[in-house]
Amino acid sequence: MPKLSPAPLSNNGNNTQKLRKIVMVDFKRDTAAKRVASPNDGKLKRAFAALPFFGLSVAAYWVLNASEAVPFATKMVQSRQVKWDEGSVPFRTGPFYHVVWLDNLLSVINTFFMSAIYGYDSATREQVIAFLIDGGSLLAVWWFESLRRTPGKVWFLRIPWAFALAGQLFGIGVVSPFFYFLHRVFSPAPETCAARPPTDQRQVSAILPVVVLGYLLPSGAMLFSPGLDNRQIWLFIFQLYPLFMVLAFYILSSILPSGSGSTRAANLKTTQISLFSLAALAAWSWIYTCYRGRAGEIFLPTTVPRWELPDFEGFCRQFLRWDQTFAFSSSLLWLVYLVNDLKAVGQVQAGWLRVVSFGLACLVMLGPGATVGLGWLFTEESLDPVPTKKSGKDKRSA
Repeated sequence: MPKLSPAPLSNNGNNTQKLRKIVMVDFKRDTAAKRVASPNDGKLKRAFAALPFFGLSVAAYWVLNASEAVPFATKMVQSRQVKWDEGSVPFRTGPFYHVVWLDNLLSVINTFFMSAIYGYDSATREQVIAFLIDGGSLLAVWWFESLRRTPGKVWFLRIPWAFALAGQLFGIGVVSPFFYFLHRVFSPAPETCAARPPTDQRQVSAILPVVVLGYLLPSGAMLFSPGLDNRQIWLFIFQLYPLFMVLAFYILSSILPSGSGSTRAANLKTTQISLFSLAALAAWSWIYTCYRGRAGEIFLPTTVPRWELPDFEGFCRQFLRWDQTFAFSSSLLWLVYLVNDLKAVGQVQAGWLRVVSFGLACLVMLGPGATVGLGWLFTEESLDPVPTKKSGKDKRSA
């Protein structure tokens, strides 16, 4: 009987170690995924974990309560004049959309922006410009999230325009944390997100032009239009920008070319281009403001808005600052939750010190809008790395 001798261990030993590492990594990742997606991790538990967002929304609703300012806004509407030390312009009350209740409502809301669009409060004007530019990144993130193939019962996560429209009425600072609360409670577990990427490349490609045409264009026109009266016309358009965005989205997503196919790689590349572009614009605005040395004066709220009354101009100044503060603080907190989910399933390996340090550096150097856009892009890239093409050697071995 021939004597059996063991095979050489020179290569097999290394292969065994590599296989053992792969198995252990997969085991840890699968175990973490099961822990995150466990049936015990029900809606009630997720709602409890998301309570900070609900608390932020309630706090924002209290701080941004504008009921006491309505009589002062109504007075401006009835006077049909916007007056400041250096001059005045007629106040446009409509008819604009030729819906009486809508024109009346928007006329009152428009009074909050008079000091910004006409610049008789320079700090408010600069803050609103930066706020609206940062909002481009925020809206793009919401819209990209809405394209995921979520279950039908969470349809409300697919209508970002509705939350943006509610933000025009109650303040985006109130609506943003509430949106994130719903997202935390009802969105699927993170390890399933990679299996639910947007499938229509035309929809992904439409988001950047939709944000530019439907949001940034009316925002810029209401602030920089050469005709003073024209600014109020654009302000009426801006108030309903979410509806114009969704209309533009459906039109553009139906006529844009689909490219080489709706692949994960193509969609991710388009997403990167969109968010890098909007983040660059937001970063430029932030750096310019900081260069002028007015960041603290412009962005930091100092008191509850209604406590400024009867100074309506002071009320608007504090209201808009708090609105921005709540909107982006909740957005940054949401990113922390997303990173924590990805760390739990092993798709983010960096430690918290590195993640937080990088985030704070971006926040200080690039501003909140760019940080939200780039931070969300980081989580999107971490969900499911785009597979690389196999080499010829790999194909032969397969």
